[in-house]
Amino acid sequence: MILARYLLILPLLLSAGSFVQPVQQSPPHESRAGDASPSKHAEPPAEERRLNVVIFREGLRRLGLTEILEQHLHEFPPSNPIATKLLLRDARLAAADDENRTPVERHQALMEANKLLGEVIAEAKDDPRRFQWRFDLAHSLVYDEAEPYFTNILYRGGTEQDRTELAERTGRALAALDRLIEELSAEYERIDQMSIAEFERVERTGYVAAVDALAPRAEYLRLWTWFYDSLARGREDPQRLTELTHVLQGLEREGTLLETDHMQSRVQVQALLLAGMAARRINDPAAARSYLDRAVRVADKLSDEEERDRVAWAVTLARLERVRTERDDGKFDAALRELDRLREQIGRDESPATFGLVLVAALEERNTYRDRAAVLSASGRSNDARKARRESWLALERVARRSPRHRNELYALVSGLVPSDATPASLDPFELAAVLAAALYEDGDATDDVRDAGGAVAVGKYFLEHAATDAPDLVPEVLFNLAAAEYHRGRLAAAAERLLTLVHDYPQFEHAQRAAVLAVELAGELRRDETHADREAVQTLYQSALETLVRGFAGTDAAEYWRFYLAQVYEQNDEFQSAAEEYNRVVPSHEYAEEARFRRLRCLALKLLADADKPDADVVAIRAAAASFLNLQRDYLQRATADAAESRGDDPSASRRMRLRLLTAEVHLLPQLDQARIALDNLGELEGKLDAEPELRARYWRARLLALEQLGRLDEAGRVVPLFVDADPVRAGATLQSLYDGLVERIDQPRADKGIVAAQRRADFLLLLARHIDAWVSRRDPAPDSYERRAAALQLAEAYLRAGKYQAAKERFSALVEHLAEGSASDDFRTRSELGLAESLYRLDDYAAALPIFNRWVTALPDGDPRRWQALLRDLQCRTTQGQDPRDVLKVIRQQRYLYPDMGGNRFRSEFDRLERENQRRLDTR
Repeated sequence: MILARYLLILPLLLSAGSFVQPVQQSPPHESRAGDASPSKHAEPPAEERRLNVVIFREGLRRLGLTEILEQHLHEFPPSNPIATKLLLRDARLAAADDENRTPVERHQALMEANKLLGEVIAEAKDDPRRFQWRFDLAHSLVYDEAEPYFTNILYRGGTEQDRTELAERTGRALAALDRLIEELSAEYERIDQMSIAEFERVERTGYVAAVDALAPRAEYLRLWTWFYDSLARGREDPQRLTELTHVLQGLEREGTLLETDHMQSRVQVQALLLAGMAARRINDPAAARSYLDRAVRVADKLSDEEERDRVAWAVTLARLERVRTERDDGKFDAALRELDRLREQIGRDESPATFGLVLVAALEERNTYRDRAAVLSASGRSNDARKARRESWLALERVARRSPRHRNELYALVSGLVPSDATPASLDPFELAAVLAAALYEDGDATDDVRDAGGAVAVGKYFLEHAATDAPDLVPEVLFNLAAAEYHRGRLAAAAERLLTLVHDYPQFEHAQRAAVLAVELAGELRRDETHADREAVQTLYQSALETLVRGFAGTDAAEYWRFYLAQVYEQNDEFQSAAEEYNRVVPSHEYAEEARFRRLRCLALKLLADADKPDADVVAIRAAAASFLNLQRDYLQRATADAAESRGDDPSASRRMRLRLLTAEVHLLPQLDQARIALDNLGELEGKLDAEPELRARYWRARLLALEQLGRLDEAGRVVPLFVDADPVRAGATLQSLYDGLVERIDQPRADKGIVAAQRRADFLLLLARHIDAWVSRRDPAPDSYERRAAALQLAEAYLRAGKYQAAKERFSALVEHLAEGSASDDFRTRSELGLAESLYRLDDYAAALPIFNRWVTALPDGDPRRWQALLRDLQCRTTQGQDPRDVLKVIRQQRYLYPDMGGNRFRSEFDRLERENQRRLDTR
């Protein structure tokens, strides 16, 4: 073996000097790398005539201007293609060292550099620099390209992907090293055959020394490469044992690597570590302990602090391997003691490097307890095995709890170690939490692309159903991440509900406030989606989220910000008292503080209006609430007016002031206050100012109409009706109908001093309302035979009758009755229509036509119905007017009085008494 021949020059093992070319090996037509000169047939580029191109390119490389360097090489390549690729490789290596690039970009640049070097080796098969090139390629493949993969395997157990990637690199490296050692052996034979003079001449160039230095470095690198290649192989792979045996044999054959003082060789600690790791993997725990302990002792005795720092990684790995050695040997308590020593070395600072080792230690503790659980279970000690399994994942949970800012990093690591075909039932609680979190986060940050959100949701639900009891401390985090997974599936409502459950059940969770805010934002997003099917459920969810945030985190900036929106929800739900209270709590610094002050007054007014409209309204309470509101609105208007006077330019409070004046007028119109005149005064200040705001304009004309009606100024009210209908074509009908019903009720009430002129004015106004209601209904309902159209038509006919327009009333009632012949109307509709027709006929003196109708309804209506008594009265009046026998009329009246002494009430009793006297006179004068 070449290694044995050159173990005496170990100080050169780690030197990075470039390989020296022998003079006689340099072809006369070929320039050296990095010093290429153009062909005699080519004209040098202009810039090469003005400056030294080699210095220029080296300057670009040192400044990190690799993209410019590569562009320059593509546009002005050296005449030697090998030199071009070597320069391009230097540029790619510089890019790989550029810390401003992402890890992925740097790794890609490194692979491209190694690919270029491989092409150079293939194309320059006789170039004497090929020895160094092969070594450099193998070295870079193993220690640079493969580094993330073997590190993950060595420290963390690694994944199948790590093993696949590592095997690809180590395979290429071993091929390069085997070829290099073979070629170096042949080169030694060639040198040995040189004459003494030729050898001395070549030796003076430094070539022989370079070959002597490179050979042991190649052998040493091959030992590590064999070891790394074995890491990529399964335990059952026979090549794994072969490679590990090669490693130990290579180290032990002469023993120089293992025995030469470290300060002389600079590799003794690393060699002992390598031997210990190889021995452990071939199931020789005694040898592994010996090598690993020696590595630690040698490092501990180093007096050179710089060298101690340089081999600290080897000491850490040696202690880690000692833990694994004891565990493999079934000595679990010893493994845990070794783990304590490892943690003492690691320390407790929060640097990324230290935390990485903390994770490694936690994983080793987990694996130790898992192996112990397996042994206990096999021996039938199921309870002890269950405790050991619990300790295995608690080792990781303790780290997550102690270092929350590194939690997602831990989750990503643990999730990566879970086999791709694992089922939720096969995972422990921490693995379930890790798999869920890793699906959502990458390097601690939320990912935009969650490829398997559905799978993440399934894992989260499984945890809550089967593992929550065993791992209660993980539940809030699982709920949080499960909500995130639901969000990525587009299930915003489910996500918000998970977050609310988290906040309600775990208010002390570190991210509880954030969860509450997210729930509000998700529910708000749903609320803005007008296509959502269940709007009521969304509104309920949004309100619940707001209440949870505002009540549960009172005093926080988030709660104070969202309080305004909670008040808005209460207002939209007509919960005016709650809305007013929340608006009153909005902090002065809020962006909508002034809007909140106004909305509070509006809600107080709306609450007052709603209370006043209740059948059992407390007049005293209404008046007290109105006085309080009017005082508050007066203060608000004074302040707002003063602020507007001081401001320059636009007046932002103008619209709010108009709205408040309108509300004030509506409050004055309350029947409990009876202040219609004051309402009109308030409305007078708004006249002509609301044309640009349709909603306010409609309310203005409504309030004006109501005020004029309350004041009895019906002629003016009549002129306002069409203006109101025009301003509010959608809702005007409801207001007009309410006015109509109230006016009918007042007209029908008996009054001692009901003047004829006033009564006619009311009847005319009633008819005006009925006409507009009928027109409004006709515009909204195209079906002529709909219930709404018939009701409006019947009401209009009755209004004509009340106004004394008997012919018009008769025509409308006749049309209704004719339609009733089809039997499509309700009994009440038929009763009103036929009695209305009969009354119209009676008023038109057509007693013969009216009598049978009245007579039919006398027998059809119940005794307690006032309409029966009206029909009976008209029936008897028709008979009297027609000159029928007075004795028959008197008989009916006296019979009814006997049966019903009240005679239908005061209204009808006097009429029957008058009719009785008239027929008695007729009888007496016969």
